[in-house]
Amino acid sequence: MTKALFFDIDGTLVSFNTHRIEINIEWLITVWDYYRDLSGIKEPEQENKTLYAFLYPVEHFERNATDSEIISGWEDQETGVKKLTPDELAAQINDEDFNDTNFWVRFIETED
Repeated sequence: MTKALFFDIDGTLVSFNTHRIEINIEWLITVWDYYRDLSGIKEPEQENKTLYAFLYPVEHFERNATDSEIISGWEDQETGVKKLTPDELAAQINDEDFNDTNFWVRFIETED
Protein backbone atom coordinates (compact mmCIF):
# COMPACT_ATOMS: atom_id res chain seq x y z
CA MET A 1 0.00 0.00 0.00
CA THR A 2 1.38 3.37 -1.01
CA LYS A 3 0.77 6.49 1.03
CA ALA A 4 1.42 9.86 -0.51
CA LEU A 5 1.13 13.49 0.41
CA PHE A 6 1.35 16.29 -2.09
CA PHE A 7 2.55 19.76 -1.30
CA ASP A 8 0.78 22.48 -3.14
CA ILE A 9 2.67 25.68 -3.91
CA ASP A 10 1.05 27.47 -0.97
CA GLY A 11 2.32 24.99 1.62
CA THR A 12 -0.81 22.92 2.12
CA LEU A 13 -0.90 19.15 2.51
CA VAL A 14 -3.53 17.07 0.72
CA SER A 15 -4.03 13.51 1.91
CA PHE A 16 -5.42 10.85 -0.44
CA ASN A 17 -7.03 9.05 2.50
CA THR A 18 -8.79 11.89 4.26
CA HIS A 19 -8.91 14.41 1.40
CA ARG A 20 -8.27 17.05 4.01
CA ILE A 21 -6.18 20.12 3.50
CA GLU A 22 -3.82 21.04 6.30
CA ILE A 23 -1.41 23.93 6.42
CA ASN A 24 2.17 23.05 7.25
CA ILE A 25 3.43 26.17 9.03
CA GLU A 26 7.00 24.92 9.46
CA TRP A 27 7.26 24.38 5.71
CA LEU A 28 5.92 27.87 5.01
CA ILE A 29 8.42 29.43 7.42
CA THR A 30 11.28 27.47 5.84
CA VAL A 31 10.29 28.54 2.33
CA TRP A 32 9.86 32.19 3.45
CA ASP A 33 13.27 32.22 5.17
CA TYR A 34 14.89 30.71 2.06
CA TYR A 35 13.17 33.29 -0.17
CA ARG A 36 14.19 36.12 2.15
CA ASP A 37 17.81 34.95 2.17
CA LEU A 38 17.94 34.74 -1.64
CA SER A 39 16.18 38.03 -2.29
CA GLY A 40 18.06 40.06 0.32
CA ILE A 41 14.89 41.10 2.17
CA LYS A 42 15.75 42.19 5.69
CA GLU A 43 13.51 41.71 8.71
CA PRO A 44 11.95 45.04 9.67
CA GLU A 45 13.39 46.42 12.87
CA GLN A 46 10.99 46.72 15.76
CA GLU A 47 10.40 50.33 16.63
CA ASN A 48 9.75 51.22 20.24
CA LYS A 49 7.02 53.73 19.51
CA THR A 50 3.82 54.23 21.45
CA LEU A 51 0.62 55.85 20.26
CA TYR A 52 -0.43 58.94 22.22
CA ALA A 53 -3.29 61.40 21.88
CA PHE A 54 -2.06 64.97 21.84
CA LEU A 55 -4.61 67.61 22.77
CA TYR A 56 -3.47 70.97 21.47
CA PRO A 57 -5.34 74.23 22.11
CA VAL A 58 -7.27 75.91 19.32
CA GLU A 59 -6.03 79.31 20.51
CA HIS A 60 -2.34 78.42 19.95
CA PHE A 61 -2.41 76.05 16.95
CA GLU A 62 -4.04 75.72 13.56
CA ARG A 63 -6.00 72.53 12.96
CA ASN A 64 -3.43 71.30 10.43
CA ALA A 65 -0.37 71.90 12.65
CA THR A 66 2.47 69.49 11.96
CA ASP A 67 3.31 66.67 14.35
CA SER A 68 6.63 68.32 15.16
CA GLU A 69 4.91 71.61 16.05
CA ILE A 70 2.52 69.79 18.38
CA ILE A 71 5.30 67.80 20.06
CA SER A 72 7.39 70.97 20.43
CA GLY A 73 4.40 72.64 22.04
CA TRP A 74 4.07 69.75 24.49
CA GLU A 75 7.78 69.93 25.34
CA ASP A 76 7.48 73.71 25.83
CA GLN A 77 4.76 73.16 28.49
CA GLU A 78 3.53 76.76 28.18
CA THR A 79 1.24 76.21 25.21
CA GLY A 80 -1.21 73.92 27.03
CA VAL A 81 -0.60 70.82 24.91
CA LYS A 82 -1.54 67.61 26.72
CA LYS A 83 -0.19 64.13 26.01
CA LEU A 84 -2.53 61.25 26.91
CA THR A 85 -2.68 57.54 26.26
CA PRO A 86 -5.70 56.44 24.21
CA ASP A 87 -7.23 54.99 27.41
CA GLU A 88 -6.78 58.28 29.26
CA LEU A 89 -8.44 60.17 26.42
CA ALA A 90 -11.31 57.67 26.32
CA ALA A 91 -11.79 58.08 30.08
CA GLN A 92 -11.98 61.87 29.71
CA ILE A 93 -14.52 61.57 26.90
CA ASN A 94 -16.62 58.97 28.73
CA ASP A 95 -16.57 60.97 31.96
CA GLU A 96 -17.53 64.09 29.98
CA ASP A 97 -14.34 65.85 31.07
CA PHE A 98 -13.11 66.48 27.52
CA ASN A 99 -13.51 70.02 26.20
CA ASP A 100 -13.76 69.47 22.47
CA THR A 101 -14.43 73.15 21.72
CA ASN A 102 -11.00 74.28 22.98
CA PHE A 103 -8.72 71.43 21.84
CA TRP A 104 -7.77 69.77 18.61
CA VAL A 105 -6.83 66.07 18.91
CA ARG A 106 -4.02 64.31 17.05
CA PHE A 107 -2.79 60.74 17.51
CA ILE A 108 0.99 60.54 17.12
CA GLU A 109 3.38 57.62 17.58
CA THR A 110 6.38 58.73 19.60
CA GLU A 111 9.37 57.00 21.12
CA ASP A 112 9.22 56.56 24.87
